[in-house]
This record gives sequence, structure tokens and C-alpha cells, in this order.
Amino acid sequence: RATRNLRHSCIAEVQDSGITSDGAPFLVSRYYPGETLGAAINLVHAGEHPSMGVVDLVRLVLPLAEAVAYSHGRGAIHCDIKPTNVVLVDEGRSLVLIDWGMARLIGGKTGHAYVRGGSLQSMSPEQARGVEMLDGRGDVYALGAVLFTVMSGRGPWVGGRDEVLAMLR
Repeated sequence: RATRNLRHSCIAEVQDSGITSDGAPFLVSRYYPGETLGAAINLVHAGEHPSMGVVDLVRLVLPLAEAVAYSHGRGAIHCDIKPTNVVLVDEGRSLVLIDWGMARLIGGKTGHAYVRGGSLQSMSPEQARGVEMLDGRGDVYALGAVLFTVMSGRGPWVGGRDEVLAMLR
């Protein structure tokens, strides 16, 4: 439901969603051929990307932020923004934010949603705690983590899962 009414050039088009016969939710989105932002970051920082540099990657973060602002304006939070959930399309000239499987609707009186899970390198502290209601600020935190990764070539946290979770909490 969270993504049903999102129509934006940088947001994956959802083609179907529902519940399977055994009660599991599913989401089907359009396929977008291209490399992920994560793959491009790795190649750029290794000096091996054939056509992009760090500045080119930084320029892609603004349309990503605009897409996230658009979804928030329609009451949807992504909850798992990370470089591997961004696909570079049109030969790297634009991008699409994919994998809306953890997305939640926010609104009503609270404007928040409960979410468990996500990717440690872009997860906000409140999402890491897993007990707080989330709102769009978690996605904004994740955008900052993506920008850090674009600029530095690595995620913002160093350490194993338990160490990173302890720092986030």
C-alpha cells in the first residue's frame, strides 16, 4: 500500500502487490537494467569506472533526495535507502530508488510507523533500536549515509554487526 500511488521518475514503478496464499506479503516492481550506485561507488573509488567520477556520483544524490521528499509528501517512508537499492539508468545519467519492500505508510495522528530490519550502514539510530515509531527522518539519515559513502568509498560505520548496532543504539 505504501508505494501504490507513488509516481516519480526516480522511484521504482510498482506493478503488483498483495498477500500470498500462505499470508506472506509481496511486491512486484518494474525491472531496471543498470548498475547499482553501490557498484558505481566501488568502481569510482578504485579508479576503474569507465565514465564517472566522485562528482558525477554526488550529482545523483540530489534527485535521490527529491524522490525521497516526494514519497514523504505522499505519506510513504522507504526504510532501507542504501547504495545497492539505487539503480543507475540511462547510462548513469539518472537513477531509480528500488526495493520498497520495507516501505511503510506514515500519517494520521502519529505520522510514524514501526519498522524492524534494514541495512546497518544506512540505518538510523531509532531504526536500529527497533522499538520506536519511525518517520521520514530515518530516510533523511540514510540519505546522509549514502552521501558519505559516495564521498568516501566506504560506509559510515566500521566494525562487525554487533559493534555497529551498539554504536547506533
